[in-house]
Amino acid sequence: MPLEVTVARRGDAVFPRGKTDVAELRRLPEGRMVKCRFDLPRSGKDHCTFFRVIDLVFHNWPAEKAEFDPRDSEHLRAWLLAKAGHYEAKDFEPHSEDPREAAWEFALFLGGFVGRRDFFVKGTANGLRVFIPRSIAYGELDQKDFAEVRTKVAEIIEAITGVSYEKWKNGEVS
Repeated sequence: MPLEVTVARRGDAVFPRGKTDVAELRRLPEGRMVKCRFDLPRSGKDHCTFFRVIDLVFHNWPAEKAEFDPRDSEHLRAWLLAKAGHYEAKDFEPHSEDPREAAWEFALFLGGFVGRRDFFVKGTANGLRVFIPRSIAYGELDQKDFAEVRTKVAEIIEAITGVSYEKWKNGEVS
């Protein structure tokens, strides 16, 4: 019965990080001995810095120069992830030439994205392509893969704002 649980160390003890981790641990019979192997999947500091930088960038976003106008920092993060290539794409090609029927087909197609707050749509030769940013949660990416995504996002931020990720990170932007 393999279990995968994310824990945090405090002193000589480890504690589950979230509700899912608690639920997984409760699957173990009380008093059962287990053998643990710990992976250090991500740098928490790097992860938090990434979100802090995106929030700073959002509050200084050059809407007049950018192709995108985010409504909040989460929306900006989703767009940056998609722009960096960290997305899943789904294509929609209507079966009907009647615009009302095609609109209905598209509404049904979008129903598959219920619960997704941010996704982006672009026209294609035959329909539409929907870009859904993939997760960057701790369990989804190890540090190496996260660093690759962060680097691509940093390049986009610098290209649009003219300010390097390092300067945003170090608080050198007012």
